[in-house]
Amino acid sequence: MTTPLVDLVVWPFVMGKPYSEPPPEIEAVSSAARSGVVIRRALHQSSRFVVPKGTVIFPQSGGTYQDLETFWEARSGSVRGFLYAAKLPEHRIVSGAALGTGTGTQAAFLFSTAGLHRYIHHTDFGESATTLEVRVAGVLQVFGTDYTFGSNGTDPTVTFLAGKEPAAAAAVTASYEYYCPVFFEQPLLDMELVVPGPSLSAPGTKRVTVQLAEVRPGWRYA
Repeated sequence: MTTPLVDLVVWPFVMGKPYSEPPPEIEAVSSAARSGVVIRRALHQSSRFVVPKGTVIFPQSGGTYQDLETFWEARSGSVRGFLYAAKLPEHRIVSGAALGTGTGTQAAFLFSTAGLHRYIHHTDFGESATTLEVRVAGVLQVFGTDYTFGSNGTDPTVTFLAGKEPAAAAAVTASYEYYCPVFFEQPLLDMELVVPGPSLSAPGTKRVTVQLAEVRPGWRYA
């Protein structure tokens, strides 16, 4: 299977316990005891940023079970990916990342995350706010007044407007939260009826186990 296409749609459901979001190193180590073939595969894929597994319990604020079924049917089978905000801060938040140093004339600064295929939490995906903060020599810049932002998810770039280019030797930094492109790694939805409801209009409490894995450009998924 080729790399899944990514819909610029954010996973809307709340993931509850039990929940795991192991770093790639743990994924590789946990596979070590099985076989040499498996561990080589795990190490080859050890650059996966996030592989969360958790439960989605309904009813909940993120939508209904029918909403999850619709979301799943549109993207199951590793055909189409979507965007996921990790729960662990270390898998979601970047503070004070260096974008470069001003020259007095350079306007465009490329994020160092470009190769990681991250999608920066910005207004691109329907949010009313952004977590992106750009600073020049420690001074907060204003989006739309001092700079623009584009190429999110491929080559995210901050471009300063004419006359706003950072001065020579001025440090340009960015803080932000980001999404990872993921796909459903499981072949089927695992739904359990925890508490039966009294009627079809009140079907009770459902619990669904969800396993996700990160999409990376150029990877092939078997």
